[in-house]
Amino acid sequence: MSYIFLAIKITCAKACHLLGVKMEFDLPQLNCLPAFEAAARNKSFTKAAEELFRTQAAISFQVRNLEKNLSVKLFLRQHRSLELTEEGKALFEAVRAAFKTLAAEKSLITGTKPTKTVSISAPISYCSKWLLPRLYRFQNIESQVNILIDANDSLIDLKSSDIQLAIRYCATPPEEYNAIMLLEDDVFPVCNPQLIAPKGRNMRIEDLAEVTLLMDEMDDHKWSEWLNNATKLPDVEVAQDNFSHSGFTVDAAIAGNGLAFGRLPLVADDLDNGRLVRPFLDVEKSAFAYYILRSHNSLGNPDADAVVSWLMTEAVRTMTSFQRSTRASNVCG
Repeated sequence: MSYIFLAIKITCAKACHLLGVKMEFDLPQLNCLPAFEAAARNKSFTKAAEELFRTQAAISFQVRNLEKNLSVKLFLRQHRSLELTEEGKALFEAVRAAFKTLAAEKSLITGTKPTKTVSISAPISYCSKWLLPRLYRFQNIESQVNILIDANDSLIDLKSSDIQLAIRYCATPPEEYNAIMLLEDDVFPVCNPQLIAPKGRNMRIEDLAEVTLLMDEMDDHKWSEWLNNATKLPDVEVAQDNFSHSGFTVDAAIAGNGLAFGRLPLVADDLDNGRLVRPFLDVEKSAFAYYILRSHNSLGNPDADAVVSWLMTEAVRTMTSFQRSTRASNVCG
């Protein structure tokens, strides 16, 4: 395996030569490189420590040792983040290339194909209700590509992170990214089938006076719109407990706690398996939609292309199933 370490050392030496700095450290100090690479990629010693299962002090110590041996400053230590110096950027690129060489050499030795990773950031409820239940189909067709999911309701900056794809729920996607509409935001009331079973029929508008409306942070406006479109408004009891995520609201509806507003991606599977039903067939078209955003470094990446293609296929599958069930409900009604 020594030739692999040699490949790493040669690659890093080239970067140091370009920078005009001296590189004189023995092979055991290559242990500093994973700490440096993780800190540079995450722009944080703390996140690097979490990733490598070490303490923050250990990561900081190894980076300082590397800076001492190279006689250069690799990071600009700011209040809440790290920024690479020009020397740090050059070394980071070299180390990344060396790690790729290591992975390729390992695959030659073991006779296995290297596993590639495509990272996706998506809202938490979207991940749990739509993305995760479908991952197995992607793994069946692309066994050598792993999808790394960052379930996050924050808006990740694709320019300053390693995230390659992001699924955003918005009215208009940012112009600076290559955006593709994944799913429109079809919204409609849903509930546990037992909620309407005692009546022996679908709900009527007047029945809402007896039902608790379940809401998340985005639902209040949608319920107001939907009720304003009704011809007769009853006195409606609104649940006092709002939910921070749409997925929790859906789970409350499945448990029979009331009527929730369902967004198609978040309730598609539960409608298919009968855990939820649509007591009203009205569908509201929102100005919002789910979009796929691509970072600039993912463009032309065949693995990212494969993930995007799979996401679009799954979206078509979801819409087709929903339209089929809607037609069947209309016929039965």
